[in-house]
Amino acid sequence: MSNARDLADLGKSAEAIDVDASAPADSLNIDSSGDVGIGTTSPSSFYSGANNFVVGDGSGATGMSIFSGTTDTGRIYFADGTSGAELYAGYVEYSHNINKMQFGTNGGTKAVIDSSGNVGIGTNSPSFPLTTYRSSAGTIAEFRSADGTYNPRFSIYGDSSGTHLHHTWSSSAGNLIFEVGGSAGTNEKMRIDDSGRVTMPYQPAFSATNPGINVSGALVFSSALFNNGSHYSTSTGRFTAPISGMYYFYVQTLANSGMFDISFYKNGTRLLGHSESQESTYKTVSNAQIIYMNANDYVDARVWDGSSYGSDYSIFTGYLLG
Repeated sequence: MSNARDLADLGKSAEAIDVDASAPADSLNIDSSGDVGIGTTSPSSFYSGANNFVVGDGSGATGMSIFSGTTDTGRIYFADGTSGAELYAGYVEYSHNINKMQFGTNGGTKAVIDSSGNVGIGTNSPSFPLTTYRSSAGTIAEFRSADGTYNPRFSIYGDSSGTHLHHTWSSSAGNLIFEVGGSAGTNEKMRIDDSGRVTMPYQPAFSATNPGINVSGALVFSSALFNNGSHYSTSTGRFTAPISGMYYFYVQTLANSGMFDISFYKNGTRLLGHSESQESTYKTVSNAQIIYMNANDYVDARVWDGSSYGSDYSIFTGYLLG
């Protein structure tokens, strides 16, 4: 061995360290600093904080295996003393009987990867791909991006009042944006700004006017003021639900003299109407309801009794509540 004493000079028996005669020269080296190299003659040339044991010669793949029993545990321990928890201040353990990897710091397990690939932080029994646990109130997880300008931060915090989702920016651009599908940054579905205002650009909503003059029966409001999602038809007067949920509807029109009733119809069936009897002509009558709709159900407004003067004095509007 170059730069090291022969094993015989160390007084070691042949059974203590067995180097096959056909092994390449300098396969095992202990240099003058006591650093051990396998495949390298100069382990002390590596980083001084991690060169006591160096494996490999810098070419091809290199590896090290810890061979344990099928029901036993393989371990790498990091000690800073010779008693108590000092013996295992930090560690990596693999339990072959349950196929679980454990990572320890400060003398205790802090993270695991189980046989299903579930990762647990603060828990030894994760039930999901990522499970984090904290035994007291406080931040459970935090995500940061240091872009030098906005430095966004998103955290999950729990206490006795509930679970908090906390979002902060280091500048005034404090919007929390929700996207679904598509490419990141191109498919916004909801936004909460730093004043707490919520906008949903694709929320189903409409408002239409001009149902005609002296109309009885179905009111077809033919002029859409806005029609977000195009779920209201100006040709049939129907709003068709794109998704199941609670919807709010409001209709207002001018009634001719006599008995007048304006009602909402869901899938052709009359719901609660609003009736009035007036002596004067052209009295404003309205109706408002919250209606549960399944996807593809439709709602329209109809004059059930009397006739509507209509024109641009009337309006039909609705939107998804949730």
